[in-house]
Amino acid sequence: MNYRVFLTILILAALSAKCFGQPVRISPIPKNWYQLDPATDSVAGISLFKAYRLLRNMQSTTVIVAVIDNGVDIDHEDLKNVIWNNQREIPDNGIDDDHNGYADDVHGWNFRGAKDGTIIENEQAGATQFYKAWNGKFKRADSSNLSAADQKMYAVYKRAEKVYLEHLTSKDSNEIKYAYNLNFSSGGLIADYNFNSSNTHYGSPYFKLSPNLSHGTHVAGIIAAQRNNGIGIDGIADNVKIMPIVASMAVGDERDEDVANAIRYAVDNGARIISMSFSKLFSADKKLVDDAIRYAEKKMYLLFTVLVTTAWISTIRRTIITLLRYIWMASAPPTLLRLAGTGHCLTTGWRILILITEK
Repeated sequence: MNYRVFLTILILAALSAKCFGQPVRISPIPKNWYQLDPATDSVAGISLFKAYRLLRNMQSTTVIVAVIDNGVDIDHEDLKNVIWNNQREIPDNGIDDDHNGYADDVHGWNFRGAKDGTIIENEQAGATQFYKAWNGKFKRADSSNLSAADQKMYAVYKRAEKVYLEHLTSKDSNEIKYAYNLNFSSGGLIADYNFNSSNTHYGSPYFKLSPNLSHGTHVAGIIAAQRNNGIGIDGIADNVKIMPIVASMAVGDERDEDVANAIRYAVDNGARIISMSFSKLFSADKKLVDDAIRYAEKKMYLLFTVLVTTAWISTIRRTIITLLRYIWMASAPPTLLRLAGTGHCLTTGWRILILITEK
């Protein structure tokens, strides 16, 4: 049947039903739609309940999941019992009790934090960061005299310059004030930040979220909201601890140093799985992130769910040991692997599943 004819019939049927007092009934979307099964429930979910049936006779081991994002509400009624607790740290004594370089990091770390934990939620866009970082080298450069490597960087610089200049006439006040403002710097607002990329111990152990910073809490809830408690939703996994790490924001793009330091913090403090959601086209200091990913690879296997900058793609590809080796063991629940495979939100950008295993 011609699709236009079919559509016309549907519209007429709906109008007729309304005219004759028979309203069209649309079934409500189940709250847990993403956990359902396409075959059993006719909903394109991840078949979570089938996975639990498959695992019902297997012993579970608690897995620490780092959520590198724009903050997690650690006091949320559906999350407070699943937040990671650093047993080696004494709260609020101002001392680095476990000697990991981060004092009072009882529940994770805030690399975007002021001293009191307020998350600095504004940042320059990736194009602005890249243009500012490389402008001194390439502004008056003759591309014909550059090395092959510099020519590649110069091409990226010109693209970043174009994006930056195009946004100078933006009507969005946040873009003008923060994202595409060469003079804006969040560094002076972040505790102990000294504008040196070798400094990895800055920020705050506390998390003060504004209403604009809800994404990390949303992600943490999908992964691990306490199950079967009658509150909100049920998370995917029932035996994980969420390690909140702040490296993202509300306006602008992530700084490479924050992302790199967040990955290293997660690895060094016991995370076996890392969830990140980033999307940007320009990476001003991508080597920092490259090195952090390689560091993670050497230390342990990790699972990343990533919406990631295209600038990091080549490095991430090299870290993929295999995408076909599903880990059917208690230390890496396949439910989380399945979640990572589907992605936890719909957005533009790259989505990559990375499974890093010990060599």
